[in-house]
Amino acid sequence: MSLLKRVSGKSYTETSGAGVGFQIDGGAASNPRGNVNFVTTPGVSYAVADDAPNNRNNVTISLSGWGVLASVGGIDAFTVANTVLFTVPAGFSAQIEAVVLRCTAAVAVSAPADAGVGVSPSTSDVFAIQTLTGLVTTGLAYRFPPGGLATIAPAGSDVQLRINVAATVTSQILAADVIGRLFVP
Repeated sequence: MSLLKRVSGKSYTETSGAGVGFQIDGGAASNPRGNVNFVTTPGVSYAVADDAPNNRNNVTISLSGWGVLASVGGIDAFTVANTVLFTVPAGFSAQIEAVVLRCTAAVAVSAPADAGVGVSPSTSDVFAIQTLTGLVTTGLAYRFPPGGLATIAPAGSDVQLRINVAATVTSQILAADVIGRLFVP
């Protein structure tokens, strides 16, 4: 997918799946430069400059580097299961730098869960399965320690959290923040 598009005429629409896209309308006679509307995508930023002397809008689309790609709540640490945290948009790959798990609710946690993060179908090729040491009460967070080699998530793939061994609890609910960057492969 090209990130540079030249638009002329009355209407142009570009969609590349999973939230990446923009639309430019030719506008009315009173506003010949038209309107620019964007669908937001984590890690992608848009800037529009009104170039009135040349009767056009200049649009810049750029990858904005590291940031929170997704936040997911309601993860039951008492249940062995996979949870999709982020789906990589079409036309991009993702490099995951960190996943931070936050304990949002806990009742009688005596042992934390074991969990890992992977690009489906794997559950541990981004961060190996490990015990979430200390994550037993609300107000605490666990950051998977960065490793050496990690898998790059290709377009359309799911980055997922695997609760591999359930926490020993009455109940525990987690939220996850996926930190990384999108890039054009």
